[in-house]
Amino acid sequence: MEPRFRRFQEELARPLTRWEVGLEVVALAGLVATMAVVAVHWKDLPNPMPFHFDRQGRPDAYGSPGIVWFFYFLVQIAIYGGLTALPSRVRPDAWTIRVRVTEENAPRMARVTRFTVRIIKVYCMWAMAFLAWSIVGAALGRPIPVGDELAIATAALVILLTFVDSIDHWITGRRGQRQCGDTAG
Repeated sequence: MEPRFRRFQEELARPLTRWEVGLEVVALAGLVATMAVVAVHWKDLPNPMPFHFDRQGRPDAYGSPGIVWFFYFLVQIAIYGGLTALPSRVRPDAWTIRVRVTEENAPRMARVTRFTVRIIKVYCMWAMAFLAWSIVGAALGRPIPVGDELAIATAALVILLTFVDSIDHWITGRRGQRQCGDTAG
């Protein structure tokens, strides 16, 4: 493995910072919130219950609560676990980083990558918690706030996070290239 990638991998394997621990707690809270919403309303859920909705928030698919929530939790736990394991399991040269990783900028690029993966985890866990709350509400006959507005807000948030992450990677990479005199991008 190249020295720059070795430094990148070493940084990915370091213990979590306080900020990262905080993000892990917030993500885990989203996972727990999902389970709590379902547990609190479990006895009231109809069988069959809606689990898929069209763009206007109207149910268009139904299923047994046990099966629906089993697969829902399975997917949520798989996403949480996958995003937890991802930074240390992926080869350093497999990451899509828009600047050249050098020995000098590798530690910073790895820290930014670790932080970004945790932000994505927080977003996924809380988006799924909101979705679970919406599904339970629909099953109990309450109107749900799902539709074009939610889709637009979600898309805007994803675009914003991607843009901020891209700018941060670019700035970080340029700073590292200037420090070592490398101008290749």
